Amino acid sequence: MARLDSAHPENVEGPWFVDTRCIRCDVARHWAPGLIEMDRDGRSYLARQPDGPEETAALWRAAEACPTQSIGNMEIRRPPDPSFPHQLTPGVWALGHTEGSVVFHVDGRWLFTGDTLQWNQRRNELDLFPEQTFQSWDVLADSMDRLSQLRVEWVFAGHGMWHNVGTELYAEQMARLGADMRHIGQVGWSQRPHAAYGWY
Repeated sequence: MARLDSAHPENVEGPWFVDTRCIRCDVARHWAPGLIEMDRDGRSYLARQPDGPEETAALWRAAEACPTQSIGNMEIRRPPDPSFPHQLTPGVWALGHTEGSVVFHVDGRWLFTGDTLQWNQRRNELDLFPEQTFQSWDVLADSMDRLSQLRVEWVFAGHGMWHNVGTELYAEQMARLGADMRHIGQVGWSQRPHAAYGWY
């Protein structure tokens, strides 16, 4: 639940707010662009209160997707309708959080990666979350090897950025990702410039 006593000082006045526990993962700004913006330290704040039901629904989705539950509404504690599943485009649904780490490959084009793989816009490459990998880094590298065999155009991450990678760039980057993970290691990966969640 979002904490009003830790509300971001740059929030605009109104019922919606963002607290300062944000971990800079981009997920809220992705679900509610223009409503939630980034301060100079990379943390989210509420730039504008929603105007109408579509923008309100976008903020509820951002609130549910936020891993720190930093988005809240002072007047309404729960959305009137479930935020997820949400139809992104005909036949493509965002499901919200699921237990465990799973990847869905759909129609030879779309890869829904949960918390496994995301687009790091600062490094301009597919990336992982080393500090949020709580199981085996080597097993994750093996998974990247398996994912490299797939034909993929779009990567849809649960956290981090979605991206139209394109089949050629996906194949090029994924062909070396597993090997790079093993060579650099989990600690080294988290120390690279602009590592996920560590770019400020």
